[in-house]
Order: sequence, then C-alpha cells, then structure tokens
Amino acid sequence: IQDDIEDATRWAIASGLADTRRIAIMGASYGGYSALFGLGRNPELYRCGISLAGVTDWPAIYDDRRGDPAYKAANRHWRREIGDPDEDREGLGLISPVNFAAKITAPVLIIQGKEDRTVPQDQAKRMVTAMNEAGRRPESLFISDLGHGYGNEKQRLQIYKAIAAFLEKNLGPAGR
Repeated sequence: IQDDIEDATRWAIASGLADTRRIAIMGASYGGYSALFGLGRNPELYRCGISLAGVTDWPAIYDDRRGDPAYKAANRHWRREIGDPDEDREGLGLISPVNFAAKITAPVLIIQGKEDRTVPQDQAKRMVTAMNEAGRRPESLFISDLGHGYGNEKQRLQIYKAIAAFLEKNLGPAGR
C-alpha cells in the first residue's frame, strides 16, 4: 500500500499534475497510520500530513486488546495482514510511526476521538509524545464523545475546520 501511495504521488509530480510545494498526505484509521508512515518513510515527499484515528504503535494496540472478545475478528485480521505480535514483535515495532517520529520533518495534525475503542486515544497520545520528544511539535485535536470515525455533524464540522486551517497554514490558501 505504501509503495502504491508513494508511486502515485511521484507519478502526479512527474506528470505535472501536482505541485511539489503543496502535497499533503491524509488518512483515517489505517489511512491515518499510512499517512504517518509515509511522512516518516519519505519525509521529502510531503509538505504536511494529517492522521485521523491512526494506529501509531502496533505492538501496543495488540497488547491493549489482548483477550477482548469484541476485537477477536479484527485482531485475527490484523495478525494475518499486518503481523503477529507473538511472532514478530520487533518487526511490528519497526513499522510503528511512534518509533520513527524523529524522521517526520513535515508539520503533522493528529486528530483523535476520546471515545475511540477501535484505535484508542492512547495511540495518538503516544505519537504526540514521541514527536514532542524528537523536537517535532505536532498539532493535535482530541474530540470528546467521538468514537472511531467522523462522528456527528458538530464533530465533523470541528474536524473539517481543523483540517482546513491546518492545510491553509501549511500549504497556503486555495489558488495560491
């Protein structure tokens, strides 16, 4: 997935469709993880990035859910698709953005619901802490009563306003 995202971004640049000074990466849930991963893997490619409810620490998310029957199917899927923490804890650590926060040089906005049970807010807090410790001050927005997603109309408006302000600040206003 990461290779495809980066290849598409490089293709858009080479084709003249994208302005290298105005490329952002954004995603939610796994896409939020993917955005953070991309920012760390190719920091020169993106001007800024946004992660909404993104996984930041794979071993920790498995540990947080161990034994929780509500996540049995999700854990089984993640073990098959991402990796098994019992067999490759070190490998999962290597692909966890929290462990390479210092490589992220672009501005980052981390948005997280305080009531998210799929990707608990501790994941976002870990990333904010890791980035702060690396001297990379991310912006963050933790939203009360928000679970895993964009929530109700009021919460969506709060999210979209934060995203618009962040993009305008880091990419410039539309038409510029």
